[in-house]
Amino acid sequence: MWVRGRAMLLLSPALGALIVAAAPGAVLPAECAALTQPFNLVLDPGHDPAQPGALSARNRPEVDFNDRLAAAIARQLAGQPLVVTRFTRQPEENLLLDNRAARIEQLKPDLALSIHHDSVQPRLLRSWSAPGGIARYCDDYIGYSLFAPRATPGSALALAAAQTIGRQLLATGYRFSSYHALPIAGEGRAWLDVATGVYDGNYLFLLRTSQVPIVLLEAGFIINRESEQRLADPLVVEALARTIAAGVCRHAVQHERGAGRQP
Repeated sequence: MWVRGRAMLLLSPALGALIVAAAPGAVLPAECAALTQPFNLVLDPGHDPAQPGALSARNRPEVDFNDRLAAAIARQLAGQPLVVTRFTRQPEENLLLDNRAARIEQLKPDLALSIHHDSVQPRLLRSWSAPGGIARYCDDYIGYSLFAPRATPGSALALAAAQTIGRQLLATGYRFSSYHALPIAGEGRAWLDVATGVYDGNYLFLLRTSQVPIVLLEAGFIINRESEQRLADPLVVEALARTIAAGVCRHAVQHERGAGRQP
């Protein structure tokens, strides 16, 4: 067991997952105040050290951005004892996609939120002299994207969660990206809700095979040079995490009042 800031992190040996418990003095997200029942959240930091995901405009691996944002979301939720937050993996842990999906199923969450950062198709990239060497970038796109499954046991709750998180992001001044809807090879994704930036995520293995409600968030374009710098700024990361945590809390309250618990 160890403490980072105000969040107390405990290792669950059975599943190798981190459980985030409230530490004394942690800030309570106001949106969570109406909760009366536990809400089980699994945060899934995308990729791992062996398969680090996309490279940013300064050759930083995506997995580092994912791990930082997931940890920040957990810190923001640490003051709410009724939101039980667990991780699929530790920052240094490698986790194959099949094993990741199985771990999420084992944890039986009310919501799983997979955290990623975005790039673009390779033919849209240009080269530049970044600090430390040549890197590739594309400054044409900014914004978040949300993905939810379609026609899975948890798809209705997943879409509701994605819409709520999207509304929270929009209300706080963030904007979503239409990049993934572009009619180009490798994209052309269908919208599930264009008003809140939610795409049909059934092409993603983790989403289409899930038996529990799961949402994938692309938090922003790390291939965009300005966006990458902002998404690496600890203050920006904490502010973004606070907004996402508020969206999760709003969904948790709506879930408790409306849809009932997952079986």
